[in-house]
This record gives sequence, structure tokens and C-alpha cells, in this order.
Amino acid sequence: MSRIIQGLFLFCVFASGVARATPLQDCNALASELNKMTPMQVDKITLWKTTACLPQGRNVVLTYIYLLDVDKGQVSQTALDSLRPAQLASWCTNPQQRQLINLYDVQYQYSSRDSTFIGKLEYSAKLCK
Repeated sequence: MSRIIQGLFLFCVFASGVARATPLQDCNALASELNKMTPMQVDKITLWKTTACLPQGRNVVLTYIYLLDVDKGQVSQTALDSLRPAQLASWCTNPQQRQLINLYDVQYQYSSRDSTFIGKLEYSAKLCK
């Protein structure tokens, strides 16, 4: 996980000193760098599969896509929601992550081992207090 933070930090340093084309292009550059580390086993059942950037209205969403080593129906959106407080705290209090969430909305998407969509968690800087 420290490699992820280091990658995010390097991107923030790079992005702060370079004239950027568009937020989506910048986000795609970040996703490309992050994807050099994927797939990555995060814990016993969680595989970070890839990262993508998607336009959503005027915003850009940095999307982390995870595959859980569970059967379909074994994990619910309610179970994913229990991760929300810790994830939000990390995005809002870690200086490098805070720089990113100020630039892009963040989404985590989860699927079961057969790639059946389980649910998602979404964050934006507006949620940071």
C-alpha cells in the first residue's frame, strides 16, 4: 500500500509543477502510472485490478477497480459501506490523498471472483470536513 501512496505523491508533485492539458488527461496519466503496479493483492481477498478515469459531468472520477475473492452474493453493498469511514478519513487526512481528492472525485468499484458487480463507494472533497 505504501507504493500506492508513493505513486500518488509523485503524481501530485509532478502535477503541481507542469501546465496541464485537461483534468481528464491528467487523471489518465495518473491512472497509467498506478496501473504499472496492478494487479496488486491488497489483502487476503482483495485484488486491485486496475484504475481508470471517467468524465462525470464537469468532474473527473478516479476509479479503482477491485476483484474480491468471494462468491457472488457473499458480500453486499452494506458490507462495502462499512469501509466508508476509514476510506474517507484516509482521503481527507492524508496530505497526498487530499491533494488528489481536491482534483478528482474518487470511486471504488468491487466485483466478485466471477466479475459480478457487487457495489461501489464514492468520495469527493465536499465530504471532507
